[in-house]
Amino acid sequence: MSNTDPAKEKIRFRCTGCGVKLAAPHKHVGASIRCPKCKLSLTVPEASETGVVIEKMRADWSLARCPSCEEVTKVRAANRGIPVACPSCESEMIVSLE
Repeated sequence: MSNTDPAKEKIRFRCTGCGVKLAAPHKHVGASIRCPKCKLSLTVPEASETGVVIEKMRADWSLARCPSCEEVTKVRAANRGIPVACPSCESEMIVSLE
């Protein structure tokens, strides 16, 4: 049995806009917050919904490796198959559809 009060534990989730890790106290479930990184308006999910939020984020983002500098970066799924600039070296890369 844990000595921590569940009401004081934080819900951990990710921003669906930029993927940054966020945490909020249980008392803020359902409240609107702004992501400190990308400023997207989010609703603090129920603890049981955090897996759904993470799965949605995975569907919205892909990882891509730059062929020039080999830097791995996140790219929005909507950009699959479209040339994008590598954030490290600015070389053009196309994110595969896979």
